[in-house]
Amino acid sequence: MNVPRVTDISGSQWHQIVNGATETAIISTDQQGNVTSWNTGASRLLGWTEEEMLGQSLSRIFGEEEPGARLNREIDDAVRHGRGGGEEGWRLRKDGSRFWVVGELSPIRDGTKIVGFIKILRDRTAQREAEQEIHEERRALEILNRAGSVLAVETDLERLVQVVTDAGVELTGAEFGAFFYNVINTAGESYMLYTLSGVPIEAFSKPDVRSYSAEILRELGYRVLEAHDGPSALRTLEQHPRVDLLFTDVVLPGGVTGAQVAAQAKASRPRLKVLFTTGYARNAIIHHGRLDKGVQLITKPFSFNDLAGKVRDMLDN
Repeated sequence: MNVPRVTDISGSQWHQIVNGATETAIISTDQQGNVTSWNTGASRLLGWTEEEMLGQSLSRIFGEEEPGARLNREIDDAVRHGRGGGEEGWRLRKDGSRFWVVGELSPIRDGTKIVGFIKILRDRTAQREAEQEIHEERRALEILNRAGSVLAVETDLERLVQVVTDAGVELTGAEFGAFFYNVINTAGESYMLYTLSGVPIEAFSKPDVRSYSAEILRELGYRVLEAHDGPSALRTLEQHPRVDLLFTDVVLPGGVTGAQVAAQAKASRPRLKVLFTTGYARNAIIHHGRLDKGVQLITKPFSFNDLAGKVRDMLDN
C-alpha cells in the first residue's frame, strides 16, 4: 500500500494558517525574546501591528513593574522545562488597557538547538468576569442564607440588627458599616442604639476631638469633666451630681452608647441638658427631617464658634 507523502508547508502557507487564528495571539521571538513574527490575532488582541512589533521585546505586553524580568523567567522555564508561563494574568494592550489572558511560551527547536520561542495568548476576560459574577452570586446567597437562618430563630433585637449590619458589610465589601435605630422604652421615651461591623468601637473614639472640645469649653470659662468611654462617663456623673450639660459623641467605646449614657443620667437628673455630636451624616440621627424629641445635635467637624454658640443657647434655654 502506498502511503501519501506529507508535503512540507511553505512559509506563505504557514503564515496563512497562523493568521487564520484571529481569536488567538501567536507570536514568535528570537532567543532573547524579540518578536520575529506577529499574527493577525496578536494585532487584534494587543493592538500593535506586526510592523510595530517586529524586533521589539515581547516584554512590553507585561503590565508589571519589571516586565523584562517576567519575560526572562518565562524564557528560562521554557528552556528548562519545555514551557514557560501558563498561568493566567493581566496583559497590556497598546492603548494602555489591560485584559485577562492565559498563555504559554514554548521553545522552537532546530534539531536539538533552541532557535527561538513561540508565545500563544488567549483572551479570557469575558470568561473571568462571568466566573467572578457566578462566584459573587454564590457568596451573596451564602451570606443571605446564613443571616436568614439566624433571623429565623433570633428574638433579641440588638442581635438581629447586628446580624443584618454584618451581612450588609459583607455583601457590599465595605470596610465597615454602622446602623442606627430608635427604640421606644416602657415609659414611651425614644432613645437611639447602633451597631457596628468590620471595625472595633474603639476606632470611633477620637481623643483629639474630645480634647479639642474640652479646651474650647475651658477657654469659655466652663468647668469641664472628661471621660474616655461610656462607663467612665457614668461613673463621673455619679461622682459629680452638679452637672448642667452632658456633651457626648453618639458612638462611644466601652459598650455603652452616648444615648444610653444620656438616658441613664437623665433618669436621676431629669433637668440635665444633653448635646450629642457625630461625624455621621445627619440622616443617621435625624428622622423625617426632624430631631427626636429632646435631642440636641452638633455635627462634626465643628468650629470654636459653633460649639460655643450651641452650648450657650442650651444653657440659657
